[in-house]
Amino acid sequence: MLPSIIDVARENQLTFNERSLNKKEVMCKCPFCLADANNPKKFYLSLNPDKNVFKCWYCKEYGGVLQFESLVTGNSYEEVRLKYFGDIKKKYHPAELLSPKQLKAINWDEIKRKHNDEYKRSLENVFADWKAHVHSQRILAFAKLLIGIESKKYQLICENIKKQALDSQVPNLLEDVLEMYSSSEWKSWALEAREIAVSALLIARKENNELANALVYVVFAFSQYNQKNKNDNRRVG
Repeated sequence: MLPSIIDVARENQLTFNERSLNKKEVMCKCPFCLADANNPKKFYLSLNPDKNVFKCWYCKEYGGVLQFESLVTGNSYEEVRLKYFGDIKKKYHPAELLSPKQLKAINWDEIKRKHNDEYKRSLENVFADWKAHVHSQRILAFAKLLIGIESKKYQLICENIKKQALDSQVPNLLEDVLEMYSSSEWKSWALEAREIAVSALLIARKENNELANALVYVVFAFSQYNQKNKNDNRRVG
């Protein structure tokens, strides 16, 4: 059984607007953006106890109660899900284990929220989109890593890849590319990333920037690679 979003908020000591406690939308101080922290009259976080969902009207963070507990506690979505459903023997489709933010990264969050029946019928497509997303993010991260090693900016690039992992919602992204780099045989995505990195270096040197702006060119070369793949897929289709 899912917990009450109000109980989760109380357990994590969120500050309520007491006047809203008996209303359809219960208002709290937002622990995510803190935009209302210094204004005693402002409460930007809305909790809907009937639907068990939340939304901040300032930073636009939103989701269900499991996502809420994950964010306020700092535990992963998977840890929170297992806390409540770990003993259930039902076999889940891999797509059903994706967090709301992971679904948002592949543009399926709105469909699940507003058209759940369509989402349930499309689980194979959802997971295919997720795998394609992970594949492309690994390519980009690996290309960045190669540039970082070549330009002797390894630590800076590693921090950049960590941020990419957060933005893309692909866990263990840095660990995956580091493991691949040390492998005796690179997989196809690593070889594709090497082509992108080489292309970026050539562009940087052609522009007489050497390695100074090579990371910018990696992103540019990656966008060209993605566009080419999309065009190829259209022709095949």
